[in-house]
Amino acid sequence: MSDLTLEIFNQIGRLTLFVLAFTYANHVSSPLKNDYLKDCFKGLLFGALVTAAMIDPFKIAEGSVFDMRGGPAILSGILGGPIAALITALIGGYVRYSVIGGPIALGGAVSFALYAVASISIGYYIRNRGIQLSIMNLALIGCFAFISVLPAFFISVDVATGIAILKKAGLLVLTNNIASTLVVGFFLVSGTKLIAYSQRMERDLKHTARLARIAAETTNGVVITNESGRVEWVNKGFEQISGYSLDEVLGKKPGEVLQGPKTDTETKSRISENLARGEGFHETILNYKKSGQTYWVNIDSQPYLDTDGSRKYMSIQTDVTEKKVVSEALLAKQQQVEIALNYLPGALVYTNANHA
Repeated sequence: MSDLTLEIFNQIGRLTLFVLAFTYANHVSSPLKNDYLKDCFKGLLFGALVTAAMIDPFKIAEGSVFDMRGGPAILSGILGGPIAALITALIGGYVRYSVIGGPIALGGAVSFALYAVASISIGYYIRNRGIQLSIMNLALIGCFAFISVLPAFFISVDVATGIAILKKAGLLVLTNNIASTLVVGFFLVSGTKLIAYSQRMERDLKHTARLARIAAETTNGVVITNESGRVEWVNKGFEQISGYSLDEVLGKKPGEVLQGPKTDTETKSRISENLARGEGFHETILNYKKSGQTYWVNIDSQPYLDTDGSRKYMSIQTDVTEKKVVSEALLAKQQQVEIALNYLPGALVYTNANHA
């Protein structure tokens, strides 16, 4: 019993190493665009797994051998699809019959065909029902794998011999199928999730770095404030517009630094009310540069949740001083014209009356 226990742990350890290698190889194949090629590649990987599981098998009864092929064989169609299951069955059957050999090699080879049928069926059921591969579900799949492979014990031997093999090794084969399915399933699913998470994090970091570079290099002012409205970061555009550096405004509210006597109080009130409600705002306001010179900015501020879940505000400030000056000049001209037009009708009436 001690030799068998040692062999079980030895095979589980060896299978775990190959599963980790499988996970990495599967990650390397992710750039493949064609789904057919991906499934074929997964079939080759599962085929390599069942081959690795059959290396140096442990003989148990009547020429039958003990190995950890059940897990990767039954999961090939579940995690890889029908094509992967068929390729795995072909590779596993060939290795079991031609390489491992033995008096019941044909039964061992047939077992892979039975695994493939069961694997494709279970995979179809799981995908249609949206079932997750939990520990309990993996154990149930291992049990189903044992049941599906039972006919293989009666290939190349008579019924009495097949029953004798099952009596001596049935419980061990059942335990083996459950254990190998749990090992392969757990590491493959966990590894796949970990790789997907790492890829997502890498994409997010690249996206964040790209946005940070854009924010840093844009000529518009960009201001990041916390939930209390205090500055956490400003870009070079803000420094050029206002004359204040990040160190000079860090931890302060923008209004404390930039607003002055001529800043419209109603606009300030609207901004404060929106911030108090946790809402963004779009306002045009008169600010003061560090030099004391006034300038007009168009502020578009929106709240967002930071990675730690805290509320932050990003404000884009656009210097519209020139537009404001031109606009005010045009408004003054328009007012002058309106005054003149209002005066002209009276003047014309007065002139016409004198002529009469």
